[in-house]
Amino acid sequence: MVEESITLFVKNRTIRYLLVSTPIIIIVILGLWSLNVNYILLVRDVVIDHIKRYHPETVDLLIHLTWSGGKDETGEFMDKEHYIYTSSGWIIEITFPISSNPEYEIKADYSSIRSGSVGVPTRIIWQGTYINDKITEKNYTIAQ
Repeated sequence: MVEESITLFVKNRTIRYLLVSTPIIIIVILGLWSLNVNYILLVRDVVIDHIKRYHPETVDLLIHLTWSGGKDETGEFMDKEHYIYTSSGWIIEITFPISSNPEYEIKADYSSIRSGSVGVPTRIIWQGTYINDKITEKNYTIAQ
């Protein structure tokens, strides 16, 4: 088994990634995080880091991103929270049941057309889950 450790500093919190054989990332979070928007942003950013690490063809598409979005208040999701973030052709959706230890369902969808890029159209869809500090990749598709 191959192990590698990466440490990030995010908003005064230390996050240590212990990477163990793809596609699972075990995350040990030092400090207390409450289940709030900051935690959702952490999940989003950890997913982006995972995509960059395991799909290097996406690295150029995942730099200099400025995210906008937040909680989806449409009421479309019964008994679930739903967050949507967008940036430069990316749409990140995070959905989870309202519970003490939810499984987060994450979808990252990139479209070069949506980003305004010229050239060969590119579409990337990544789907996975986050639970108990682990990311599991369920699907990754790239089309050009």
